[in-house]
Amino acid sequence: MVLPSTEVIGPLPAGPSPEHFKIINTHVMPPAPPAMTGYFPLGLTLHGFDELLGPFPKPNGFLFQGWEADVMGGSYGRLQTLAQAGKTIGSFALYTAVSTLNDAGYRKYSGFRSDQGYADLGWRDAGSEIHFSVQGVSTKVQGSGAAPNVVLAVDPQGQLGHPDIFENRNARLGLSGKFDLSNGWTSEANAYFNQYSASENHVVGSPFLVSGCVPQPSMLCFAGFLPLNNLSGSQIPNWLANGNSPYAGTSLGAQYVNGGPYAYLAQPHTDTSAYGAKASFENKGVLFERPNDFVVGVRYDGAGTRATFQEEIGALDLTRGFIQSHGVINVQGVDGLMPQDARQTSNYLSVFMADAWRATDRLTIGLSGRFNYSQMDRNDQNGNTPALTGVNTYSHFNPAVGASYSITPSTFLYAGYSVTNRAPTPGGLTCLEDAEAACNVPFPFFVDDQALKQSIDHRYEVGLRGQLGELKGVQIAWNAGLYRTDATDDTYPIFDNLFGRLRLLNIGETRKQGARVGMEMVYGGLTAFANYVYTDARFRSPWSEFSPADIAADPLGFIHIQPGNIVPLIPKHQIRIGASYAVTDDWKVGAVVRAQSAMYMAADEVNAMGKTPGYAIVSLNTQYRLTKNVEIFGLIDNLLNTKYALNGGLVPTDKYPILEAPGATDPRGTAPGQPFSVYGGLRVRF
Repeated sequence: MVLPSTEVIGPLPAGPSPEHFKIINTHVMPPAPPAMTGYFPLGLTLHGFDELLGPFPKPNGFLFQGWEADVMGGSYGRLQTLAQAGKTIGSFALYTAVSTLNDAGYRKYSGFRSDQGYADLGWRDAGSEIHFSVQGVSTKVQGSGAAPNVVLAVDPQGQLGHPDIFENRNARLGLSGKFDLSNGWTSEANAYFNQYSASENHVVGSPFLVSGCVPQPSMLCFAGFLPLNNLSGSQIPNWLANGNSPYAGTSLGAQYVNGGPYAYLAQPHTDTSAYGAKASFENKGVLFERPNDFVVGVRYDGAGTRATFQEEIGALDLTRGFIQSHGVINVQGVDGLMPQDARQTSNYLSVFMADAWRATDRLTIGLSGRFNYSQMDRNDQNGNTPALTGVNTYSHFNPAVGASYSITPSTFLYAGYSVTNRAPTPGGLTCLEDAEAACNVPFPFFVDDQALKQSIDHRYEVGLRGQLGELKGVQIAWNAGLYRTDATDDTYPIFDNLFGRLRLLNIGETRKQGARVGMEMVYGGLTAFANYVYTDARFRSPWSEFSPADIAADPLGFIHIQPGNIVPLIPKHQIRIGASYAVTDDWKVGAVVRAQSAMYMAADEVNAMGKTPGYAIVSLNTQYRLTKNVEIFGLIDNLLNTKYALNGGLVPTDKYPILEAPGATDPRGTAPGQPFSVYGGLRVRF
């Protein structure tokens, strides 16, 4: 019997343990065609739904044949569908899949939509296999940000302001092949073209230093004297003064006699055309009379990107929604208040090799090396930010060494050291399928941002993994490991509440270290798993951040992070426990518990404002096979209706008119998790 699932994080750089001892991650996102990368925000994934799905099918018609259709609906207007089909005709195979997901959201002015399509045409003979694939993804997320705790205490579904919308579209063409050569050599190659677009509309309340002009109160100025102009050069009037404020007549009306509340609508936008190719050659042969696996290859990724940023000015209504737009603002000389327009051409080249040598029947040694070269050529397009224009190049050689040792036939010890570099990468060009590619970054940057240094990671790990022999029908797979990642010139995201945009900074050194322990068990109709992760993530260099809401801020509004401060939004302890039981051959029931400890809030990198509380969420699931081809299933998410926070951060509470708590200034905010929810669905397979 094959044990189902948990991941041994951090595989050996070369020569991993045998496949049947590898423990595989369960997935936690809603069902979607395989090999698709959409944007699934926290809180819109359903705990326990992965246990209903099982593993994703392989995305081609050779490995998936027949057809399947799923439909599920339930709380908060969620309706999601998935249809997929695969067929083989001689040497050819076709696979297609489409999915939709619509969710009205469990908070006001929130929701999520995703439409995805995927198709693969394959051909193979005895020694070769070629695939051509087409993929499309369109997503829209709104209302997923943090709200002040003082608002949530009155209205658990409340928002700080709205709209808060993120949309992206992605279309991708891919061509890949595998070929058997001679003398033990095989080769793999792929090429792709990707078209990506992302846009955001995010409200920023009570704009910093915007008010009636000192010499002319009927017009708006920045800092009292700089005219607040629109794109045509006309100065924007102070149209909310003299009783015209939406809040006139409310308990906050006196604050806006001279105008307001005004708001910005921040609008970053990115378009990227990305393209690339990869070729590798592998030889499974003999070195010094011992089995040896050698790989060498090259990869190129390129992109042309245009990024723009602008802000409209308008008013806030009684729900803190953006209304009465008076156009895009243009205050010359003030970064963030001038429209920005930049283009970038990006080139990434990697040359790599890896070798795994089985030195003895028990010991495998792995060595690898990769040279990454990156070049970014940026140009300011409208003259507002000439400092953006320039050429940046990055290069680095990344070595890795590892070993695995078979202590017993079913127990393996592994250890490894590796170096990776992360160069700045524009939105729309991420190489997540290749963990060491030069363009693989955890989050992309806007090319109209400042130039960044490349980050260098040094990763160390050691661990054990294995499987216990069957004992009275019980099978157990387990893993335990320690790791440490030291980063230099680490890249860190900062949300600028003044102008409503995400910025990335190089913050010096960081360290992330911890331990992972996992276990899975199969006994008759019972399958169970338990995973625990401990993480200690800290800054190791001093740096400063503008965060005036923090109680530790200096008179200018800056907080000063010191070595040893804990990185926010990373809980020290995470636990996931689950079980599934086959009551009969046709009926299964299951439960999942997911828990984590408290964590510090974003924009409080000095750890002075407390933590968002930890939580434990219980979910139940069941599935019943009506016939050979028809199955129904159900899910209860957050069975105990636990109130919890997905994340937390400091928000500009004092910059917004909050009728729910007049005069509130507490900046602590959270993004609430999903309440008790019920879903049901139908699956048909042929």
